Formats: sequence, C-alpha cells, structure tokens
Amino acid sequence: MLKRIFLLLLAVCTISLVTLTTSCFGHFYPNEPSDPFIKLFTKAIDGNVEIHMDDWTDVHGDIFSFLVPPEFTVKFDMGDSLECADIGFQGIIVGKILVGESNESQSISFVIEDLVNLYLENFGDYEILESFRGYVHGNSMNIRALDFSGQLCWMVLISESRNLDSFGQGEFLVFIGLVERNQTEQWADWYTGMLITLLELR
Repeated sequence: MLKRIFLLLLAVCTISLVTLTTSCFGHFYPNEPSDPFIKLFTKAIDGNVEIHMDDWTDVHGDIFSFLVPPEFTVKFDMGDSLECADIGFQGIIVGKILVGESNESQSISFVIEDLVNLYLENFGDYEILESFRGYVHGNSMNIRALDFSGQLCWMVLISESRNLDSFGQGEFLVFIGLVERNQTEQWADWYTGMLITLLELR
C-alpha cells in the first residue's frame, strides 16, 4: 500500500509555475537512466517500447485527454490558467497532471520545490534519487525520481522553454505520481502509457 494518502489541493490556479508544453520536436538524452520510469518513458518517447493498452479508457477534460488503465479513476478540474487531472487508485489520489500556460519563467529547481511544498509537504523531507533532462518535440523536459523516506514519487516537467534549466514561458505540462515501491515496473508502465497518450506519442 502507499505510505499515505496523497493530498492534492485544488488551489492550482495560484501556482507560480513557468511553462510546460504538450507540443515539441526532437530530444536529447545524455546518459542511460537507471530509474524504471525514467528509462521506460524516455524509451517510449523514442518509440522503442510498446505498452499494451487494449483495455484502457480514454478520459477527457476541457483541454486535454489521455488513456488510463481500468485500475484508475480520473477527475478533471478547470482553473483560470490550467486544467488539473487527479489520478485515483483504490480510492486514493496517487497522481496529478497539470496542463496550462504561464507568463512567467522560473528555474527548474524553484518549480520542483514549489510543487513539493504545494502537494507533497505532508511526506516530509526528500532526496532526489535520479534526475533526467532533455527535449521532447523541441520542448525542454525535466524528470525527477524523489524519495520521501521510502515513498517514491516521479515528477515530469515539460515546457516550451528551450533552456533546460528554466520552466516557461508558454504552455506547460506537469506530472506528479506516487509509486508502490515494490511494484515500480508496473507503475512505470502505467504512468508512461498515460503520458505518451497525452503527448500523442503513441
């Protein structure tokens, strides 16, 4: 079971994030990742993996949609500048996808800390297990594997910025997902499938 209930607040419109986008071109991967999600997701972007989604469901919000396995539920909420999708598993919110647009530009480190403070502060201190950055469809992409005292969390930030150290300006996509530590391969498969269908990479 997950360590705690993932408390995701709906006050998303106040997030001072910079941009992440769902439209991009090309990619750049300096090192081979070891984290199962980072490895699978980056390979999926290259088209080098196949995820079976025959029984997955297409879920739609106002501005984006994606496929989810039958084990999950999704609730969309629309704000002033972005739309949020809460991803539920066995009655617990385990993930969030934010898609929108920002007029600001901030450092990646600041945005990650802001996301942790907004959505993950109940889990306490964390360490970064692995980082990855590159480009997807020409947009900057930063991925983090975070460890909150045993609770694993994956985070993806995609923005229209060409600077890998900056988030924004423009359209953005943020993904935050908690993981069952003893089933990382399965959760990597699920989350990767959701994201590549959202990014229309499938």
